[in-house]
Amino acid sequence: PTFQFDMSFSQWTLMMAPLALIFLPIIWLLLSYVSFPIDSSKLKLQKDTINIKLAALNRGQTLTLSIFALTVFLWISRSSLAMVITNRRKHRTATSWLKRCRHCYVGRLPTIHHAR
Repeated sequence: PTFQFDMSFSQWTLMMAPLALIFLPIIWLLLSYVSFPIDSSKLKLQKDTINIKLAALNRGQTLTLSIFALTVFLWISRSSLAMVITNRRKHRTATSWLKRCRHCYVGRLPTIHHAR
């Protein structure tokens, strides 16, 4: 099913940020105190564990980070890039492209007539 609904990153953020702000503390409390309670008497922090130095990224990590950053950038700027590329206010979506293709070929497809 196609829902004919297009949502930009900013619309999604405006809709989901309040839910995240509500549910994140609730989930943290449930995980910390109900599901996996921590016995603080057994917890000992040493100075060595606090001062952790990160190593340089290797080639695979750099590639993964670059692809992730590019994906996020393209997702966030999707509407703006579409306007720049197509010079239109409303950009074409994949579903609208498929609809145009379907309408082009509908007359050429064989039809099935049902007997009554």
